[in-house]
Formats: sequence, structure tokens, C-alpha cells
Amino acid sequence: MQRLNRYICVISLLCIVTANPAYAASLTGVFSGQGRACWGMLTLTGRTIEWTTPYSRCNATAYQVVEEELGSRAPTASFRLEHRNAACAFSYISVRFDPRYPDYWRLTGYASTRAFMQRRQDGPAQQAQRLECTARKLR
Repeated sequence: MQRLNRYICVISLLCIVTANPAYAASLTGVFSGQGRACWGMLTLTGRTIEWTTPYSRCNATAYQVVEEELGSRAPTASFRLEHRNAACAFSYISVRFDPRYPDYWRLTGYASTRAFMQRRQDGPAQQAQRLECTARKLR
């Protein structure tokens, strides 16, 4: 019986570990920003994130996934950058698909942990602490 329990635990852990990358692959890719403040590229791989806009240049860095909802019609994930270079204005970056506009994705950069925590609030103070962009997914 103990051997069976151990076997079930191992299989369960393997399912958890292997399920997440399958969903995460839907968000990885290269995104081309649209508009004056957002012109540039965001590159998201399984290990690094890099985002260049006219006002911020975040070099490729490792990240931690701090929020994800990947199984829905509108997959969303938020990432905390582990190392920021001096020209990078963002501590957190969110990537969200909007099924109402299937050609575009929403990219949002947050200047601080506080700005990220207040992301659901919509006032002038919160808007000044984030950059919201639309982008096309190139690949």
C-alpha cells in the first residue's frame, strides 16, 4: 500500500510539473508594440523576458511568475523581473490576450511592487506608474 501511495505521489508531481509549460507556451513569443510610447519589442521565453520601448529598455532577465490564468479564453500572466538594468522602468510586466481583439495582446509594465498591487485601481496616480500597450504577436 505504501508503495502504491508513493507511486501516485510521483505521478501527480510529474503531471503538475509538466502541465504548466504547456500552457505557458501560449504566451511565449515575440510581440511588436504599437503606438508612440509602445513602439518596440517584447520577447518572452520560458526562462527570460525582455522589453524595449522608447521610454524603457529592459534587458533579457529571468523572471518569476506572480500571477497566471492560462487555461481561460483570455490567458494572462504577470512576471516579476528578477534583475533590472538601470534603463528598465518596470519591476513587473503583464501579458494578456483579449479574445475580442484576436490580433492584439495587452502588455502592461508596472514601475514598482506598489503599482502592481494597485493594478485594478484606475486613477491618475496609478496610471502614472504603468505603461499599457497593445502589441501584435509575431511568433
